[in-house]
Amino acid sequence: MKTAFFFLLLAVVFNVCASIFFKISVTEKNKASTILFVIGLAMGAVNAFFYMKSLKDIKLSIAYPLFSAGSILLMAIFSAILFGEYIGIKHTIGMIVICIGIFIVSLK
Repeated sequence: MKTAFFFLLLAVVFNVCASIFFKISVTEKNKASTILFVIGLAMGAVNAFFYMKSLKDIKLSIAYPLFSAGSILLMAIFSAILFGEYIGIKHTIGMIVICIGIFIVSLK
């Protein structure tokens, strides 16, 4: 079961990486943007692979909320760090409320 949660964590990380590469690819105005887009697609495929592996031992009703919450939190952090996106108090409170809601919904 621990392995399944590790696979889920890897799925979250690769999901966030794919989104970061997609963001960079649309902001670049050169041939590198196509390469970055393809890298994003590859990261998305790896994300799907690890997510599917995690579903072998984790119920979908648990895995998807955890995947979503993890992706939301990591994406917010890396958006601020890498792209200078502003994460204000309203954004922070909203993310906390979403994560609490996801946690409550996923309780047995």
